[in-house]
Amino acid sequence: MHIIAALLRPASAEKLCILASRMTPAIHNNVSCHFRVTPHVICASQSGITRSGWYACDYPTTVVVQVEAYLRLTGIPFTVKFGTTVGRYGKLPFIELNGEQHADSSTIVEVLTEKFGHDLNKGLSMEQRAVGHSFQRMIEESLYWHIVYSRWQDEAGFASAVPAYFGQIGFVMHKYVDYLMRPTLVKELHGQGTGRLPPDVVLDRCGKDLAAISTYLGDKPFFLGTAGPTYADVCIFAMLDWLFNSGVTTMLDAKAAEFMNLPAFVQRMNGLLYPSEEHAPST
Repeated sequence: MHIIAALLRPASAEKLCILASRMTPAIHNNVSCHFRVTPHVICASQSGITRSGWYACDYPTTVVVQVEAYLRLTGIPFTVKFGTTVGRYGKLPFIELNGEQHADSSTIVEVLTEKFGHDLNKGLSMEQRAVGHSFQRMIEESLYWHIVYSRWQDEAGFASAVPAYFGQIGFVMHKYVDYLMRPTLVKELHGQGTGRLPPDVVLDRCGKDLAAISTYLGDKPFFLGTAGPTYADVCIFAMLDWLFNSGVTTMLDAKAAEFMNLPAFVQRMNGLLYPSEEHAPST
């Protein structure tokens, strides 16, 4: 089995395609994974990612990191290739498995786990599964929006996010980001509720999320006290890597720096996921 994966990003700018796998005849499975990407061509090899286009960082969202981390931890071979294919449900990432589409990163992992038997949660107790699920929902439905707020609604954070995400972009692209991409994300923040809050409340709630993660992690190498990473580690790593390693300066930085075991956890996961590389792709 060989999955060709196209990995990239920002939630409103592009369209990505993790293209197509060629399976052995005995398995008879064809997997196509699709994410959002820039319309520019981005290719990858065993030695790393070669990128062309206007993104300065490699992963401006977390969902691609989750899927790639799962593939790496389970040993499923894959190759990264970018394209412009989008899913019919309007939700990215999605995969096609034997001609059937499955959207959402968590669903993708569930489908691949069921199909190929690579279960990162194997051996967990019901209590461990409940804890992992609860923290996953917290980071996806709470911490995620605090980070988006700090980068797209807050003026200082937005001023830092644009060059970090896009590098040196031209006048036309800058207007696209200012007048289409940013308002779309701010509207989503407002609809979700976080965008209605003042910055001090967002900062306080973000600090409580990070404190909960830090306290439960403690000095354990992995979140649930297991010998190796579970899917909870994958989800937490993806979000924290986005927080700490995207090169964006925001109002959350001083608060996040209080929890020293969190960047250490990210570094540990990066070392596990990218053992032969100097560092993981930036988020």
